[in-house]
Order: sequence, then C-alpha cells, then structure tokens
Amino acid sequence: MTQLPQSWQFSLFYKEGLGIKNTIPLKTIDLNRLIEIYSSDHLVKKYQDIVNAPTDHYKKWIKDHYLPYITPNGVFAPKRADENITHYNSNLLVLDIDNLSDKAIEIQQRLSKEKGCVMCVLSPRLEGVKAFFRLRQDISSKNHFEQLKQNATNITNKLGLVGIELDNLQFTLSQGMYLGHSEYMFFNVDADEVEWMLDEYHAPIPINQCTQSPINGNGEMANHHRYRIEKYLDGQCDYILSILEQKDKPRHNRIAMVKRIASWKHYADHYYMEIIKSKLLYGVVKMYGGEKEAIEQNALVSFESAWSTNDKVENEYILKIINEYSTNLKSLEQ
Repeated sequence: MTQLPQSWQFSLFYKEGLGIKNTIPLKTIDLNRLIEIYSSDHLVKKYQDIVNAPTDHYKKWIKDHYLPYITPNGVFAPKRADENITHYNSNLLVLDIDNLSDKAIEIQQRLSKEKGCVMCVLSPRLEGVKAFFRLRQDISSKNHFEQLKQNATNITNKLGLVGIELDNLQFTLSQGMYLGHSEYMFFNVDADEVEWMLDEYHAPIPINQCTQSPINGNGEMANHHRYRIEKYLDGQCDYILSILEQKDKPRHNRIAMVKRIASWKHYADHYYMEIIKSKLLYGVVKMYGGEKEAIEQNALVSFESAWSTNDKVENEYILKIINEYSTNLKSLEQ
C-alpha cells in the first residue's frame, strides 16, 4: 500500500540571506504544516514585495535571499544531499514548470482539477507552477531521478500538458523547492491516487564513449551539469528544426544536418536522445507536408541514415561542462 499524503515529510530550510546555499535543515514538517506556511505572514509579505518589485532581477533577489525552501522528496540530515535521506516520500510526484509567463495561472488551475493533485501553486516569481501528485505506485529512491526523467513525456501526456516541458532538475532526489504565497493556491490532503502509471525504469544501454566520458555520477551537482548539456542539445535541436523550415535549400540537404547532433549522442543518455530524435523526425515529416510524402521521397530513409551515424564528434562546449563537473567533483573530494 502506498503512503497517504498526510504521512509525507519534508525538510524545511531557512537562513536569511542564504537561500538554497544553506544546506542545513531547520526542521522536519508534514504536509499540513507546509500548507500553513504557504499562508504565513512572512510569505504573504514577501509575495507583496515580489508583486511590487520593479524588475525581474529584484524579484529573483527576494526569492534567493528571503524565501524558505523544502526538499519535497523527503527528509535529509545532517545536511541536504542525496545520500543523507532519512525519510522518503515514495509515491509523491513533484512537478516544476518554469517560464510559463501569462499561462501560469491557466496551467495552475488546470492541474488543480486533475485527479491525484495534492497541491498546485504558482512559483514564487509567479511565472511558473509547482505541483504535488499522489501516485498509485512507489518510486525507488535509488532510481528516482532516472525513472522520472524517462517518464517526463509520459507525465505531460497523461496530464494534458502537450508542448509543456518539465524542469527535470526537480526530479533530483535532494532538490530544493522554494515556497511562495500567491492568490492561486490549491491543496487537497485527501486527494485520490492518479489513475495512470509511470513506466518502469530501464537502465540506459551502454555505449562506447568519446575521449572524455560524459557525466555519470549521481546527486544534485551531476544532475545540474547533465541538465546543462541537455539544454545545449535542446538549443542545437531547435537550430536544426529552424533549418528544416527554410525554403531556400534542397530538402534532402537539410535532412543531412541531423547528422550534426547525432554525432553527439555519446554525451547524453539513450532515452534523452530518443526525445531529440522524435522532435527532429517530426520536423522532417512536417517539411514534406506529411508522412506519406516523406516516405515517397525517401526522406525517412535519409533521416535514419543520418541519425544512425557511428561518428563520435567532440564538442568543445560540452567538454567544457564535463571538465567543470570534474573540477568541482575533485574539489569536493579533497
């Protein structure tokens, strides 16, 4: 039997001026206490300060210096780190959706109506959404990040969030989540479980590495640097999609651009690159006006040929991220 939301526990962190840099928990709280904090005088006051802030930079400064945060996945002691978890909320799904701007309220209200929603609030700067869902299954703490990352598209599809991208960093076991009051907050401690299931975790298929190994560690720092690599690859994917939409070049020549990003497959896990592949394949089919025309023009054959390249090209930007991770890791070990 899975946990009831009332049994979920969280580490609460607050030290004025430090924000997420403070890794020593203040206390352990439950869901009911968390709900009370969301309407506390302190958060209401900081909400008003953020609303009246003259610039986005100042809003971020208020959040980073004066708002408390929790670890929604459980309790950590003596400090916040994946290996220090002492209580695990095994059926709590935490969602973080950023950069929604004027769509934030719409998404918050839509998710609040979904079965299984225990909490749904606006992010402290009022431009994103944070949500808790009660799953009907337990997630292994060992593969917490990997299983949720592999299910990111599955989750957005189940919740009707087509075209919405989740912040995968929130899937990190010890990831913090800032608390912020707003006029749009939903809580239901008695929520039923969701009706859908997450796919089981499948370990990535091992592949030969380039001259530098990609980041394969665990924990917040490793996930942060992997996220930076994936954001870079996202940008390169968008660039190729923009090339596919151009009309001034032969279509098959544009498909050949797919090989560019395919030659960097060794820098990201198999499941993430499958998402990139799906986006690019959709772009190729769209370029031909539909799947039928793309098949008749051998576009899909050309795409598979380009994507299946065995080339492993070094990328200076990604290598820089890997080297930064290695340097930071060594400094922690000393």
